[in-house]
Amino acid sequence: MFPIRAFARVVATLLLLGVAGTAFAQDTCPPGSISAPLTAGHRVKIVAISADDAYHDKAAQIIGTTGVVSGGTLTSNGACWMGGGFEADDGTGYYFYKAAMLDLTPTPPPEPVVSDPSCPPGAATAAGFPSGQRVKIVGVHADDAYHDKAAALIGTSGVVSGDLHNQGGCWYGGGVKADDGTEYYFYKAAVVALGAPPAEATTGSATCPAGATTTALPGGYLVKVLAVHPEDAYHATADQYVGTAGLVDGGLHSNDGCWMGGGLVTEKGDYLYFYKGAFQLLHQPDYPTLQGSTVVNGTVFLVNDLSPSDANFGSKAEIVGHFCVSLGALQSTGAGWFGGKVACLDGNTYTFHQVAVSPLK
Repeated sequence: MFPIRAFARVVATLLLLGVAGTAFAQDTCPPGSISAPLTAGHRVKIVAISADDAYHDKAAQIIGTTGVVSGGTLTSNGACWMGGGFEADDGTGYYFYKAAMLDLTPTPPPEPVVSDPSCPPGAATAAGFPSGQRVKIVGVHADDAYHDKAAALIGTSGVVSGDLHNQGGCWYGGGVKADDGTEYYFYKAAVVALGAPPAEATTGSATCPAGATTTALPGGYLVKVLAVHPEDAYHATADQYVGTAGLVDGGLHSNDGCWMGGGLVTEKGDYLYFYKGAFQLLHQPDYPTLQGSTVVNGTVFLVNDLSPSDANFGSKAEIVGHFCVSLGALQSTGAGWFGGKVACLDGNTYTFHQVAVSPLK
């Protein structure tokens, strides 16, 4: 029997959202903390973390940390409590829901005088590159969040993870997994193709292994990884995953016969998203929809359904079947529906009005 209770703890740890337990209140705005939006590149200092934030239990280690706003704009989630991306000076990245900060950069840093940067010599201009294509980074656009690290990134080689799509001229957006294992998601990077994936990434058989399912599976099913296709970004490290059991997150869909794409949370605590993996169905767990008044803070659950009355109903197909954790208590809104803020394992955060859930116990 799959250790559901232990797995819930693994999921919560993996999310880095230690939100369970009693936490002291710290919702008074510290003196000097900002309340207006700040754009990427501003230097800030963390001075408090709200009890509503997933990082609140790590506040003692984080408060006092300096770094820069990253990945977009910091916006107010009430008074001085800011939400958005933050990169600490030691390179650690955070995404806060409610953190109070001091602005260490009164004036935004000047933008590089590159209104229409030239494409580097030899940069590709094709419509796009598929997953598994080897590329080398030869330029990072001033509009890209990694532009300040361009000197370190240019010359880096790796494989496309997901896909790279042309954003205009020679500038591509999408994922690249570097040869050292670091993963990047670019908005505008220039690349050159390095040909087909290396020989070691194309060896092995693409024959469907015995016992592999060819049927789409919804979130929550227990499966075992049987094989990784040569076209999948995980193929080079397949030995780490083949034979591993895990729970489907969001659903598995066929990309070619038995070769399935989708999210998986393994028993080792890894979150993986396959392009073409082969899986054996081990067990279809029972996930009864919760009937009650409250889902307590820090509960890990499977999303079972969304009401047409919920503002997120238009994205129901992308939400149902994912594992999420409650950020604060979810309160009953009647007839098995709950409302409140959650963070899901695929990286998305939602505020629901009427969601049906099945907690892992």
